Parts: sequence; C-alpha cells; structure tokens
Amino acid sequence: MKLGSMVHCMLLQPELFNDQFAVAPEINKRTNAGKEEWAAFCSQHSDKIVVQEDDFQHARRLVDSAMCNKNVEQIVKGCHDFEVEWSADIEDLPFRGFFDGVASDYILEVKTTSDGHPKKVMSEFLTRKYHMQAGLYHMASSKPVIYLIVETSEPYLSYVAPADDRYLKLGCDDIGDLCTKFKKCLKSGDFSGGYDYDGEILITLPWSVDN
Repeated sequence: MKLGSMVHCMLLQPELFNDQFAVAPEINKRTNAGKEEWAAFCSQHSDKIVVQEDDFQHARRLVDSAMCNKNVEQIVKGCHDFEVEWSADIEDLPFRGFFDGVASDYILEVKTTSDGHPKKVMSEFLTRKYHMQAGLYHMASSKPVIYLIVETSEPYLSYVAPADDRYLKLGCDDIGDLCTKFKKCLKSGDFSGGYDYDGEILITLPWSVDN
C-alpha cells in the first residue's frame, strides 16, 4: 500500500513527496530504545505517511526505471492535471472518485503489480474488477483509459497499456448491472441480498452428492 502510494506520488507529483511522506532514519525497532525512537518519529510526522529508507529506495528505483521508458515519460507528461477529484451522476446515482492523471484525450491510471507479464496483468485486473473502475472512469469522463503498469519486483518492467473497447464495455455493463441491483435495494429497503438471493433460500444437498 505504502509502496504503491509512493510510486504514484514520485511518478505523477514528485514535488509533493516531502509534503506527503516522511522517510525515517534507520532504526532498530527490536530494542526498547529503537521502539521509542520510532514512536517519536511517527509522532513528529503524524500528518504524513511514514516510510522506511529501504522502501523509499525501492520506490525510487521503480520510478527511475519507469521514467527511462520513453512511452511512460510521454504518457505522464501528456497529462495536464493529477489526482483530480471528480463527481458524476451515472445511472441516476451519484459517484465520486479521483483520476490519477487527466489529459485532453485520455485518463491515466497507474497500477503497481508484483508480476508485470501482460497475461498475468490481464488476469489479475479482471479478478480485481479493475475493468469496472475503468468503465466508471470512462462513463464519468467520456475519455479512453490508459494504464501505466509498474512492476515492483525485478526486472522492474514498466509499460503503457491502453484499455480496449471490449474491456471498457464490460466494465460499463457491470457497473450498469450493479446500479440496477442497488436501485432495486433502495426501492425495496432490503439490502440483505447477495448470491442471487430473492427472499428465500432452500437448504438441500449439494450437487456433488448426486454426482
């Protein structure tokens, strides 16, 4: 979590890093004195995200590697605003969120991953339902979504990956389905559903018993 936040800030708004993060000196937290020193440092920087030196150096290596990629550099520099708060009525429901980056003709979304292989990324994105996030961004902005993928383990692969029309359509369709279900819950006042719950569940033997 902290690593991803540091990478986002270093890539998109490096001038704000010292305002948002405090890099702690090397402290041996296994000793009582070290624990006290750590607590004092955290207290002194309670308004910031406290990170350790090793994690800071790791994030810096990732960002330095990413910015060596001309495509990455171009897509970041193409944005005119970062961490942009947005709000929109979608399917007659209020939504709000933040775009990582906004350009005149695309929305930039930065994602960190431990394995940057494209097949692994596509599978992980679908499992984590990132397509729904992208669909929401597309519906709110009417712009295509471009991912900036940053691998957090060696070889620290970084690349630019636009979301295609099928991916965005699935995200938009799934958002639409969720909105329909949510409005149904609002109308009925029943939010106890799930797993295709329709008011009554019959407990019987699982299908595996008959097979």
